[in-house]
Amino acid sequence: MLYFDNFPCVAALDAEQRGELLLLLYRYAMAADKAPTDPEEVLRQHPGLREETRMAYRFLAETIRRDTEKWKEKQRRYQEAAARRQEPVSRRALERADSRDDSDIWKYVREFSTTSRLPKSDDSGTLDPR
Repeated sequence: MLYFDNFPCVAALDAEQRGELLLLLYRYAMAADKAPTDPEEVLRQHPGLREETRMAYRFLAETIRRDTEKWKEKQRRYQEAAARRQEPVSRRALERADSRDDSDIWKYVREFSTTSRLPKSDDSGTLDPR
């Protein structure tokens, strides 16, 4: 993600250094996506950079690190929510009932579901016309 408040830092570099900075940021972002990576590790692989480019990289790499951590956390929460949606509904309902202590409601539901499976009696359930 690009933040407008970083623009002056990048605009102060000449075109060659902006290009180097962009490549470094891509390398760091790709490495950080795979595993936690120290931004300085990528910087050490490019000793020929000017100091102002190194400073701009440090600012921007920190932003990438922070945003990547936030995204990974959000992704983890989404995966957990998706896994919960895949559980059978009855299991989730029972877990909710246990946590809320709605035992009287579940007793009624069990009685209702049991009664609905009983064989029907001779009485058709109609009212007596008398």
